[in-house]
Amino acid sequence: MLKGLPLIVLFGLLLGLLHPGVAGADGAGALSESQKKWLKSKGVLKLGYSDYPPYGFINDKGEPDGILFDVWKLLKKKLSGPDHKFDFQPFVKPFYIQLKDLGNGEFDSLTGIFPLASRKDKFDFTNELTYLPIQTRVYYTSPEYRNLKTIADLKGLKVGVVKGDSSHNFAQHHRLRFVAYSSYLETIMALSGELAEDEGRKTDKKEVDIIILDQPVVDWYREKFGWKEKIKSSIKIDQRNLALPVRKGNIELRDILDIGISLISKEEWNKLRDDYGWNK
Repeated sequence: MLKGLPLIVLFGLLLGLLHPGVAGADGAGALSESQKKWLKSKGVLKLGYSDYPPYGFINDKGEPDGILFDVWKLLKKKLSGPDHKFDFQPFVKPFYIQLKDLGNGEFDSLTGIFPLASRKDKFDFTNELTYLPIQTRVYYTSPEYRNLKTIADLKGLKVGVVKGDSSHNFAQHHRLRFVAYSSYLETIMALSGELAEDEGRKTDKKEVDIIILDQPVVDWYREKFGWKEKIKSSIKIDQRNLALPVRKGNIELRDILDIGISLISKEEWNKLRDDYGWNK
């Protein structure tokens, strides 16, 4: 029955099945009149933002930067029109506070998080950003931990995680002995035992045996501080895609964001990956 339909029509039907509120999108960036009215009434969106490089960070000019910030800039470009505007303002806060503030309505969305089942009672999520898959891994510095192979091997070790992060959920679920830190850099520093003088919390001693964090973030800081040889990768814990969260029930914004995501081309995704060294 669908044979012969233009590809863009088929895509629109599929998107409508995933999220019925976006079925009226014409594939050219147009929003429905009710969606334009919603944006006009809402004004500038408040966006939670944290140290999650290369996805989100403050650059040398003191400005928000990163892959996800660029995704939001693309959304602004795709979703703004002559009679309506899609705009946002980032606010830097620790990740666990971002989750709290999104839940209580202080934020309209966050730059991007994993759509974990444990989060879906408080948030609704867009379709996943499938061009940006992320591995979560175990990292160590001491040679005695080089042969870690299973989750059972982590029992009894002191594990560093980020408060509110998927690593925190993992440690709680598996009843690991963990310390939850307020930022990704702080967690990595707790493992490295070295000073990171230019930002974050300062420490000069190792505080944990291993850490569980997302690979691109650890790789970023390993490169920045010269820890590539010191911090080693071990077990792959998980691999997931990010999605854009909204407060539970905010279907209007979720559907608008889904339209914008659908209009980002494969070439634009690949350019983002190239710009941040993802395709190396």
